Amino acid sequence: MNNTPLGYGIDAPLAIPASCFSDKGIAVLLVTGGSYGGQWVLNALPMNMDGTVSDQPCGTITTAEAPRDPERALTAARAWFEAHCEGTPFALIDLKSLNHMYGPNEAPFMASGQAIVAIPVGNE
Repeated sequence: MNNTPLGYGIDAPLAIPASCFSDKGIAVLLVTGGSYGGQWVLNALPMNMDGTVSDQPCGTITTAEAPRDPERALTAARAWFEAHCEGTPFALIDLKSLNHMYGPNEAPFMASGQAIVAIPVGNE
């Protein structure tokens, strides 16, 4: 598997709503998208504290071509989140692939992951 981040362009900058952060400073986002002509369009959807997922993306990217390679698409999502967090009080804690949830007919064309972003608390 190629772990080199797939190139991407930002269609809508990542803007995680403050309401998504728990009282411990953790936000969970669903990254979901599909392949169009070999490129992937991925949206970040905020998860609310009650477990529901917003239908309004808080950011969108379009990747370079990686036909039928949803795991590679998630490398772009990881790079996007890491770049967003750089120089901010946020840190990407994890981006877990959910691609195994798709059936064989959908799997080559759909990508999903769960991103966990936190405001790290220092031990002073």
